[in-house]
Amino acid sequence: MGVAAVVAMLSDIFALLFRSHARHTRRMSSPSLAASRRTIAPQLIAILIALQGGAVALSRWLLPQPVPRLGVADQLIYWDGQIYAYIAAAGYSWNPPVILGRTETLAFFPGQPLIDNAIMRLTGAASPLCILLESLLTGLLSIIAFERLAKRLLAPRPAALATIVFALWPASCFYDMGYPTGLISICIIAALSDHLAGRDWRAAAWLGLGSGIAPTVIFVGFAIGVVHLLRWEHGGAKRARLLPLLAWGVLALWGPLGFMLYQAIRFHDAFAFISAQAAWGTAPRVHFRCLRLIDAGWYLCQPAAGIRELRTGYHMINAEIWREGVVTLEQGIQRLLNFGTFLLATAGLAWATVVLPRRAIVVAGAGWAVYFGYLWTIFSTDQNLLSVTRLLFPAIALCLGLGDLANK
Repeated sequence: MGVAAVVAMLSDIFALLFRSHARHTRRMSSPSLAASRRTIAPQLIAILIALQGGAVALSRWLLPQPVPRLGVADQLIYWDGQIYAYIAAAGYSWNPPVILGRTETLAFFPGQPLIDNAIMRLTGAASPLCILLESLLTGLLSIIAFERLAKRLLAPRPAALATIVFALWPASCFYDMGYPTGLISICIIAALSDHLAGRDWRAAAWLGLGSGIAPTVIFVGFAIGVVHLLRWEHGGAKRARLLPLLAWGVLALWGPLGFMLYQAIRFHDAFAFISAQAAWGTAPRVHFRCLRLIDAGWYLCQPAAGIRELRTGYHMINAEIWREGVVTLEQGIQRLLNFGTFLLATAGLAWATVVLPRRAIVVAGAGWAVYFGYLWTIFSTDQNLLSVTRLLFPAIALCLGLGDLANK
């Protein structure tokens, strides 16, 4: 795609973002069928590919490269993506006791490696390029899926703005890193869409697939499960409907249940994946974590800690302690960015709770379930605000809320 085409697409999006409010009011007073059918996902996908491709090209041109020089796929797949690629090629291993800082493969759910392994077998290629393309393709498809859901829940212009937020949310950079970010989003969006359409068993199947890819999807399943539980509680013939309710719950958890069965058979410990989390540190006691969640000072100290890290890093660099100074600076920047993203996500979820139709309040509820699940599993521990942009990305209602806010 030429530069001119990308520039034209960017201008279309900026025109959408900064269109006058008066003109918007006239259109929204009598929304047309054409407006409801207009799609922005292909343009966003093209822009995202251009931005990420440009970033890759610049990094290979400007940054020092290893010797021998790595291929593009090998260079892009790193961090957790490398672990998923290793599991896809070599399978799981378990080497207790867990040592702090030594990552165990069982800490990672099997959905992504299984799909990657299947692609490798079908193509007959063990190249990481297969993993990279799968990760990128599912990421781009998730943008199309999100736009369809947004059009269903919001007016045309807020839906388009919400799609822009979703596509350009910083976590989209993980689409070309071998991460399951796109797969997770697709499973969550499909489950919520099927639930809203009354296709309960299909929604459960999507939740089961997603929860086998990442535990975050379990929080979404919890929110939808609460809706089913309330329906069961307020409906008649409870005894007759109890078995289908339990079957729905099992189907919604078939991914992690299968993973636990695998661990029980191979490693004689169905909960080894929980023990493997100790590589990132031991979590504080439950009562201490509860106190952190309600302690306003714990939240407010995050930006202050980031500013201290920036100052410390600056002084270390001035003292020619280069490596440690740069690392400390990066920690401060990351902490401040994570805190800002956390506030933005909170605002988006709060607004989505207000503006989404009552019939779709489960979408906001699923977002809050992911939000509080993140607070409990990450923020209440000594990991503080870690990877907020990626770990709160599955709370897709925040993008719907921010899109509607941007329309005001």
